[in-house]
Amino acid sequence: MQISLLEAKAVARRLTALIKKHDHISIAVAWGGITPVAEALLANTSKLESFLLGLDFSATDPDLIDRLVDVPNAFVSKNRPGCFHPKIFYFQSGLKAEAIVGSANLTNGGLGANFEASVHAKGATDNPFFEQVRKQLNGYRNLRIPITKPLADSYRRSAEAAAKTPRPKNPVLLDQQKDWARVNSPLATMSWKRFAKEARKDVYHDFEKRMKLLREIQQMFAQTAVFGDLSVAEWKGIAGVLGIVEAKETDLSGLEWG
Repeated sequence: MQISLLEAKAVARRLTALIKKHDHISIAVAWGGITPVAEALLANTSKLESFLLGLDFSATDPDLIDRLVDVPNAFVSKNRPGCFHPKIFYFQSGLKAEAIVGSANLTNGGLGANFEASVHAKGATDNPFFEQVRKQLNGYRNLRIPITKPLADSYRRSAEAAAKTPRPKNPVLLDQQKDWARVNSPLATMSWKRFAKEARKDVYHDFEKRMKLLREIQQMFAQTAVFGDLSVAEWKGIAGVLGIVEAKETDLSGLEWG
């Protein structure tokens, strides 16, 4: 058996070639999108033995799901404990087999800009490795859900809602000196207990007045379910820009809002 290690762009080139070359294709992959590799696959759906896509975190492109509606042997993975996270691409023609396993998804990142490491294996179908690959793919059989139009429409709504949520940022590391100083400043790393102690020592602001102000704001939030229902004066007070005159006119005097 021949084995080689591929980076992301090499995976894309090899997958495209293998899709065109082989007679039978079986895939289990965590996420996918409309990529040149996906286009090659969509042009060869008659070769599909099984194409199982994950939808965890709504990270698969809904456009790809739309393109797979009613395609025979195309499935999405049902919800279950744990993330559906394999990257297995298996190809077979007669007694010859090839497989690409890990780490690239069928996405623009996984097949382009990301740092990936995937193993390409080539050999006879009766090789123990390929027997393991087929067994692994067959083990996902109970997860398969056919892709229908109602499923695709529902998934698109979920994916569009998820896309509005910002992704977590990467952590700040030592080589980012400016940001490192910001997130590791004494104030940022101070415990709440220490912060409260230091706040009480502040000679310019009265701690009791601060707490009274916070309680007033807490009551504002408790009395309305929507921030937009608060008055303009209350908005200004919460933002710390409410003037003395306006505070008196709106019954918000007696507190230091600014």
